[in-house]
Amino acid sequence: GRRRAEELRARGVDPAGATVLAFGGNGATHCAGIAQAAGIGDVMTLPFSPVFSAYGASTADVRHRYEVRADQYDEQALRARAERDMRGEGFAAGEIEVQVLRFQRDGTDWVALEATRELPHVELARIADADADAATEPKGSCEVRWQDVGVLATPVYSRERLETGTELRGPTLVDSATTTCVVPPGWTLLVDEHGAERLSFDGTRQA
Repeated sequence: GRRRAEELRARGVDPAGATVLAFGGNGATHCAGIAQAAGIGDVMTLPFSPVFSAYGASTADVRHRYEVRADQYDEQALRARAERDMRGEGFAAGEIEVQVLRFQRDGTDWVALEATRELPHVELARIADADADAATEPKGSCEVRWQDVGVLATPVYSRERLETGTELRGPTLVDSATTTCVVPPGWTLLVDEHGAERLSFDGTRQA
């Protein structure tokens, strides 16, 4: 982390202005520590982080691209190939959109044929705002050894009970069925309107 931060600074990039996107089953568990080591104080972990890659793949349009030199371009042959490949994806010729693009590469004229089938694009739902009168109570606590701090009795919250606007100061753990979000001392977790967890570092550690 520190080595990467030094490399970024050498390239004129300030890590403090970056946001870490944490995904995967262990992303929420280790993101704050990795970000802090790299000099980054802002982290975002999504409610479906353990299946983030699968979610992204499920929302991407299906596209096949074929490039040939302009002097070898045979549109009928490429269209036939595109329709064959799209049939293999489960789409009929009438369901796809074909676009022809012309460009130069290394002084040579090229033609690209793109066949696209757009898929439904869903928007993340907003979750309910937290009840101002409702206190968020931990479901328990456990002893955790925190770097540079030592062993602390650390509250454990249930992710399913956190609503929009819920804010928790570290040290704390937020447990769900698929992962555990670790909020170290000096960090704060905020649940945004889409259920994402935003972690921010305020530079202080509290025992």
